Amino acid sequence: MGRRLLAAALIGGIVTPAWAEQIYVVFDPVSHKCLLVHDQPSPGMRLLGIFKAEPQAKTAMASMKACRGKPS
Repeated sequence: MGRRLLAAALIGGIVTPAWAEQIYVVFDPVSHKCLLVHDQPSPGMRLLGIFKAEPQAKTAMASMKACRGKPS
């Protein structure tokens, strides 16, 4: 029984981070706009921040110098 509990704990520790949502704020140098993306940004984009919730990311994006006047 101890082995089963250990196995369940290990599996839970591996799967749980996958459930956490991450929002990336990136700057696209081609379009000159800031974007909110849910997937890892592509190499051509500049990462400005990683957030746990979309409202938090939008608030932070509004105060970022690179994003002023260019939200998308």
